[in-house]
Amino acid sequence: MRRSQDAEFEAFVRRHRAPLVGTARLLTAGDPHLAEDLVQSTLVKVYLAWGRASQHPAAYARRTLVNCLTDHRRRPFFRREQGAV
Repeated sequence: MRRSQDAEFEAFVRRHRAPLVGTARLLTAGDPHLAEDLVQSTLVKVYLAWGRASQHPAAYARRTLVNCLTDHRRRPFFRREQGAV
């Protein structure tokens, strides 16, 4: 990425990280650790796709956040953790 794109992405993260964490906490039923992990994965994916995402970065990030949560819930270890009652 060029420096101007890096600066744009950094400004985006500063502006939208806290709202993304809030949304992630809602989606994870209040799990702050999972929410932080999901937001970190989301920001990495948004950074890698910044050329496409820069038109509507907040919407792209929210959609990516939901996709990251869906991917997390589909992993086999997630089902095993929930099984013992």
